[in-house]
Amino acid sequence: MARRIKNTCMFLILISLFLMTFWYVLDTINNNDNPTLAIYIIFFIFLLYVSIIIHELTHSLVYIFFKLPIRAFCIFPICFINNGNRWSVMINWNYISLMGASVPEQIAIINENDFKRITKVYSRSMLVATISGFIMTIIGLVILIIGYTFFENENISILGSLLLFINFLFLAGAFTRTTNASGDYFAYKYMFNDAEISTHLIYDYMKFSVKYNEIRSNSSYLRNKLVLCFKKKINEKLVNIDAIVIATTFINDFLIRKIDLPEPIVKYIEDLNENLEELEDIKNTEVFKKYITRIAYYYEFIGNSSMAKKLNYNYIMNFSDRPIDKYLKMQAQQIILKEDHTSLLLKRENIKPDSYYSFYRIFDGYINDEMILNKVK
Repeated sequence: MARRIKNTCMFLILISLFLMTFWYVLDTINNNDNPTLAIYIIFFIFLLYVSIIIHELTHSLVYIFFKLPIRAFCIFPICFINNGNRWSVMINWNYISLMGASVPEQIAIINENDFKRITKVYSRSMLVATISGFIMTIIGLVILIIGYTFFENENISILGSLLLFINFLFLAGAFTRTTNASGDYFAYKYMFNDAEISTHLIYDYMKFSVKYNEIRSNSSYLRNKLVLCFKKKINEKLVNIDAIVIATTFINDFLIRKIDLPEPIVKYIEDLNENLEELEDIKNTEVFKKYITRIAYYYEFIGNSSMAKKLNYNYIMNFSDRPIDKYLKMQAQQIILKEDHTSLLLKRENIKPDSYYSFYRIFDGYINDEMILNKVK
């Protein structure tokens, strides 16, 4: 109760600050005050949040249009979470790097029609969000021109130029991809229109659901489809980022839910283990670190402790001191070396298996899997 009251009070304060900033922006434009550094900063922060809100609302409206309930709607540091029968508000200061997110409630996918439906929803959401960024960029350009041409009001021009700049950056980001994330348009064009990649993404998104365990127990269709996708990826190339990510997902299911590994995954682990030097180019990525820790745990679970310790010594112990790497090293020390770190590993705030831990920790499915793994000694 105390935490709920604290979150509510902080929410009201933040909303009040936003409204006061909105009033200040309008008053500054109306009075045509001389631009100062403070005005630039306030305008930038205000327009950044306006742009993020519009972007995330665009995602949410598409989900709602296709009759998918919203699971969470977040604008840093405020997050509204739908727990199934009620909404709650959470203040989370830790996910500043994400800034905003709109997450739909996952549905059970038991056949191809369900899969096509959910893929279409995600795909349209990514496309419409990209279009909204383009529109906001054009609006910024128009305001910039109007400020200089018709009103001779420098503050209007500043407003337009900052809106143009912010949304141009968002728009550019929509077309990019790194090993850990991808932009909206890239997701639309190359991920949710690619059956292999979208199958894995949708399977992975189950952890966000209120009915996580129920949906996962009815996931045999998606698992079979994911195996077929995996086979196609490894036929293209042994060291394939997408194949490694899919393999890691199956290994997680084996470690946490005791679900037998499909034969192609077992063979892949063995083949890749004999050719680990081919992963040299990606050894500093989260994809590699997550995979190498999971296969080390896999060997420990099947009784091959010597191989698990070898992987721990050659790779895991050499991870950096970043929070994610320190978490994985501590987890490995407990599972492989039998050092007892449960007092730390079972605290929600210490769970950091990937870059998005500060946001994903609000979802029980994400936390529960790690908690199960962290109880292993």
